[in-house]
Order: sequence, then structure tokens, then C-alpha cells
Amino acid sequence: MDDEPSNKRARFSGALQLTDLNDYLKPEQACIKPVKLDTSEGKKVKSILVDNETGQYIQENVDGSKKELEKTQITLADCLACSGCVTSAESVLVNQQSLEEFERYFETKSDEEKVFVLSIAPQSRASIAAFFQTDITTALKKLTSFFKTNYNARYVLDTNWSRHFSHLEIIQEFMDKYKNNKLPLLASACPGFVCYAEKSHGEDVLPLISTSKSPMQVMGSVVKSYLSKQMNVKPSNIYHASIMMCFDKKLEASRDDFLWDPNDVNAHEVDIVLTSSEVVELLQKKGVKNPTDFQNIPSEVIDETFSELEHLGNGVVPTNGPFLQSTGSGGYAEVVFRYASKHLFGITLPEELKYKTGRNSDLKELILSDPNDPSKILLRFAVANGFRNIQNIIRKLKPNARAGYHFVEVMACPSGCLNGGGQTTPAENTATGRRDYLKTVSDLYFSNDKNKSSDGSDYDVAHSKVKKLYEEWIGGDVYSEQAKKLLHTRYHAREKLAINPLAIKW
Repeated sequence: MDDEPSNKRARFSGALQLTDLNDYLKPEQACIKPVKLDTSEGKKVKSILVDNETGQYIQENVDGSKKELEKTQITLADCLACSGCVTSAESVLVNQQSLEEFERYFETKSDEEKVFVLSIAPQSRASIAAFFQTDITTALKKLTSFFKTNYNARYVLDTNWSRHFSHLEIIQEFMDKYKNNKLPLLASACPGFVCYAEKSHGEDVLPLISTSKSPMQVMGSVVKSYLSKQMNVKPSNIYHASIMMCFDKKLEASRDDFLWDPNDVNAHEVDIVLTSSEVVELLQKKGVKNPTDFQNIPSEVIDETFSELEHLGNGVVPTNGPFLQSTGSGGYAEVVFRYASKHLFGITLPEELKYKTGRNSDLKELILSDPNDPSKILLRFAVANGFRNIQNIIRKLKPNARAGYHFVEVMACPSGCLNGGGQTTPAENTATGRRDYLKTVSDLYFSNDKNKSSDGSDYDVAHSKVKKLYEEWIGGDVYSEQAKKLLHTRYHAREKLAINPLAIKW
């Protein structure tokens, strides 16, 4: 068991992985979760002792009686909620958000009424397609068939559809903050960055992060709050798994902010996250070991018999939505940049945007200049990938610094989400092999980005695809108060807490 966590930790984003941090403390070494005292019998506690030999906590009462305290159960949510250490959650993660846990659920599942719903991120679809040397349409059909046949998946959904909500909300969030001079705005779709900001920078940075939910969590809300009603199934009877590009998404799914029932700590909108590489491992366990085996899986399209699901991304051909984008992390900077250029300054941008890139290709800028005075900058956006660039951006956002950015798309992984820590890896694990493989994944990801509009109509197209749910489910339009309740989240500064030295095992 000790070897497995280290392997999986190595694939976290740069903001969380151990190789970039020197403060890693295992939960059993220095977890500072408060010990729960037993006062059920009305006894007053005098002190807490630590057995020098066993390290066991002993509760000593005023009347002289003593009692061994039970071991504290540490959950992933506990790790995310404290700042005793930045990376403890990773080892807890292996037990609560793992492929083994997914398999164990189906091995012990006895409730036939439990409905399994699966959602897939486009970056994962591209990565799995690259691994099995096929196109993304075929990959989606094969995956749909595999999970329906082996795990009785009721629905397989595409988070490209839920990304419409994320794009629409963050666009209007930016417009609101621009008009009220509350910029810059930072994209919030990267849980690695959010976790780092909460634990290391607190109120200096958190007010700047977009509150719009990520596509994964939007889909989680739809599945547990809307789809459950359409199917006449209790949210608790839906098991929602999501295939994502990085392990940090497991941390995101475990946040207490994403509960369909705030009074139930287990009522997560996304019950479990599997990474692209874990899905390949699952396929291999079932005998799908190579491209030929993958092609031999029957092709199956997503159900269209349930009419209410026709607008939930059930199309046979997956696309990246109506918005033009040139990054593989959701295109937040570009979609906001295009909309703001047109609606703030009346400037329609060309299909291909020119990024300003220096020696560091993971930090690039989008700049809109006044057509009548090129020296006057109207908008300055940035795309920052990788932990080093995150640190540089954070320094520029400090109160006394002058960044000059209106919007920053921040992703913890170098090269963004297409290169997420949970993605599949090439057979040739060399620098050249990894670079070529990433290009293959990128080409597959953008292979359906054709016939996109750059004249601003993309916003209207995206809105039309989700208008029904804004009306029926949300009860309000984009960025309305109703939308903010369902499609936005909040962040929490994690105060630094002192670690009890007696708890550390030397």
C-alpha cells in the first residue's frame, strides 16, 4: 500500500505534487485535526496525555479516571479544510477517490435502484483516444459501450455541454467586474490552483478568483439537482462518476461546497473521479490491452430514448462547443477576451488570435490595443500554466504590485489540462516521446473545432444550447441571482494552525 500512493502523488499538478514542495507531512505524522473528547458521561476533562511507547492519546478526567481515545478518522474534506500541511490530502485520496474504491462500489452494490451516471471531460476523451490510437468520436462510442455493458451505466454525458454554463457565467462575471472596476479576474477551473491559493495566499488572492463552477461541478449539479427529478430518482440513489484529466479533480469533487444536501457530508454532486490513466487501467483489467482490443468493443451511442436528455450532450459527434479556443484547458481567456472585445469596444476579432509569448511558452498574453492609438492597451489577458508561472502571477497580483492584467487563465499543470497529471502516457517515455504524444492529444482535442464563428455569435449559440435549463431548472438568466446560487461557488482562506510537536513521530 505504501508504494501505490507515491506513484499517484507524482501525477498531481505542479501546485500540489511533492517534488515541488518540501513541507509534505503524512497525516499520521502531524495531522492537526482536533481530537474529539468524550464528555458523554458528564465527566470533566483535565488533560490529554500521550503514551510515550504507543503514541496513543489518553483522556484524563478530573476524577482521576482515564480513557483511551479512538483514532481520529481523517477524510479528504478534513485535509482540504486545514492548512497544517499542503499535501496531506494526496495520501488520504488513495483510499477515498481511487480506482479500487470505484471497483469496490460495484462489487458490493446491492441496491438495484441506484442509477449510475458517467460524465467525461473532453481532455480525457482525447487522451484515451490517443492511447488507443483512434479518433475522439470512436473513443466516446467505445467508452459508452464499455461502461454500459460492464457497469450498467444509465447515461454517459459529455462535459462539453456543461462547459457552456461555465463559459456563459464567467463571461458575465467578467463584464460585471470590469464595469465595477474589480479586476483582475482569475479563472477558477483548476482545483490545484484553488487549493494552493486557499492555503498559501488567502484573502490576498481569493477575492480575485472567479466563482463560476467548473464544467465538472456544473454537470454534478445538473445530475443531482435536475436530472434526478427528470428520472424521478432521489439524488442519493444516483452514483455519479466523472472521468477527468487530473488527480486534483478528485480534491475538487470532495469539497464541502459541492454538496447537493449541505447537511450531509457524503452528499457529493460528483461521487468519484477517475482519471484518464485510471480508465485505461480499468479497461486493461477487463482485457482491453491494445488498440485492436479497443476497436473490438461494440460502438454504442448515448441514449436518446429519454427525450429530456437530448439537450445534455447526447450527440454522437462530440465537439468543443461553439466558442473558438486555442488552449486545451477550456479556453476561458479566449472566450472572455472575444466577448469583451466586441461588447466593450465593438471590435470583432479574427479567428486566429495572436498570443504574445516570451521564452516561457507556458506564459502568454492576449492584448487588445486601440485601433486608433496602438500604444493604448484596452485589454490585457494572460494564460499561465505550471506552478512556476502561478507563483510569478501571484507576485504580480499582490496589493502593492502592478500586474496590469484584466483576466488570467490559471492552470497548475505545464501545458494546461491536456497535459494533466491523470492523463495517459506514451509508450516512449522520453522527452521527445512525451512532446509528440502531447501534440497527438492536442490534435485530437481540437479535431472537431471546425466551422466556429469569431463574430460574437458563439455566445448566442452556447446560450441556446442551455436556455431550457436556465428557464426550467435555474429559473433565471445568465449570472442572475438564481444562477449564482446554483452555478457559482465560494472559497475559503485556510488559517495557519500550529502543529502539536507531541504528535510527530520521529
